[in-house]
Amino acid sequence: MAVLLLTLLSLPLMALFGFMLWVFVRSSALVDARLEEARNRVPTRVYSRPVSIHTKDRLDLDGFASILNVLSYQEIAAREKELGPGEFRIAEKSLSLRPRSEVTIEGTQKDAPRTALREAVSVEFDHTKNAGDIVKSIKALNTGADLRALTLEPALISYLFEGEEREKRRFVKYDEIPRHLVEAILAIEDRRFFQHPGFDPFRIMGAALRNLKPGGLLQGGSTLTQQFVKNFFLTPDRTPKRKIQEAILSFVLERRASKKEIFELYVNEIYLGQVGSFNINGFGEAARVFFRKDISNLSVAESALLAGMIQSPNPYNPMRHPERAMARRNVVLRAMAGEGFLSSDDLARLLAEPIEVRSRSNPGLDAPYFIDLVRRDLKTRFGESGFHNLQVQSTLDLRLQRVAQEALETGLADLDLKLKRKDGVKLQGALISLDVKTGGILALVGGRSYTQSQFNRAVQAQRQPGSTFKPFVYLAAFEATLDDPALPPITPATVVDDAPYVFFYENKEYIPQNFEDQYLGPVTLRRALSKSLNVATMKVAEMIGYERI
Repeated sequence: MAVLLLTLLSLPLMALFGFMLWVFVRSSALVDARLEEARNRVPTRVYSRPVSIHTKDRLDLDGFASILNVLSYQEIAAREKELGPGEFRIAEKSLSLRPRSEVTIEGTQKDAPRTALREAVSVEFDHTKNAGDIVKSIKALNTGADLRALTLEPALISYLFEGEEREKRRFVKYDEIPRHLVEAILAIEDRRFFQHPGFDPFRIMGAALRNLKPGGLLQGGSTLTQQFVKNFFLTPDRTPKRKIQEAILSFVLERRASKKEIFELYVNEIYLGQVGSFNINGFGEAARVFFRKDISNLSVAESALLAGMIQSPNPYNPMRHPERAMARRNVVLRAMAGEGFLSSDDLARLLAEPIEVRSRSNPGLDAPYFIDLVRRDLKTRFGESGFHNLQVQSTLDLRLQRVAQEALETGLADLDLKLKRKDGVKLQGALISLDVKTGGILALVGGRSYTQSQFNRAVQAQRQPGSTFKPFVYLAAFEATLDDPALPPITPATVVDDAPYVFFYENKEYIPQNFEDQYLGPVTLRRALSKSLNVATMKVAEMIGYERI
């Protein structure tokens, strides 16, 4: 009788144990599959051409620092510390850096050989009346030798993911995350992360007690592991069943991956808001979007601001809500002080720091229109989902890309002021710069703002070429006289009559007019092109035959 009673009592326990074992095995299979996917998720990487600067190049100190951040160089503030490989230091009008590896340099003499350099160099900048900000000089710090050019490694412009058209992400390793960013995240999101087994009973109980207080704000008890599981494994539904799944999967995940790996996955996956049409995922990309910095160069205050955005990214977006973002940042800083990560003096100093968001306009270094063009080219070559884990060496020149972006923004803003359109619609434009020797794209800006419009006017817009077609007419004329001896010689010194004239094409009359009906009479082709004369250009085309054009 006692045996039978014991058996009956143990059956529910055995059934519960069997059910829990089944849940654990099933959850383990899901975690293993998704974790393997995350570990093997290697996107295509698009690189610029090697970064090269020359004396007299149009570039300012802030611009060069931005480029070094894209190259993941680390800024060092301490003056007494010797620069290590991959580090740079900013002075008032100069920047010193030590390359990561051997780089190419050129001496000041035109016939000087290109040599290699491993030591630190100093780049000095100046502002000129005609050219604006330029590179004044490049010097080797050890020898003091003047250099004409400095060429560093290519920069990683962007990652490309299969099927993800509007996502910005930049992977970082745990060892690349600055200590104060780790502390900021732990202080505000999960201070016991490195101690709990995936879910934190103490945190859950504390949140439940606070939520019971009348008038209090609802607070969650999710750990970092649970947040990652919710975003990576589950749907965002808030149901008791999903919360149980979340806890079970978090427990399993902690058995399958180390704490550092989970933290690294979390830092790379977390959603941190939206800029224009882009979702910002991960702290590596957020550091670039909001501060134009590599993640290693974030300050304590900047790290606290980004950590504070985890709770509610868009309401705490410093571009749109700076006051709200500062208040949230200060909450994080106080939490860091409460955990002993900051001293009282540091806390007082950091609370007084203003928020300096440096990306209110696109700096151009991400080259989004160019990246879209690369993506389309890869899809044409490899299919919709056939490209991954590729290294694309592109022709993009980061310095020229920055100049192109600034030139288009400045030029359009000036035109807007001059035209003062009554409808308030701002002008659009595009710019493309090509290497005349290879045809490679050096810089490409497809519109005024990629966040407002992803339409690439440089390559997708179908517009009349207008006067930009005239050089091709003259080129065809010069080439025609070389190919056909029967034609009269045509050179830049050839004279045509720029006067009103009736042309016939396909038995139809065509009567072009010059701008504002101004005609110059007999002119050389050189002057006709420089003045963009319509009639003179048509006469050149008639001389050699329209079919040649």
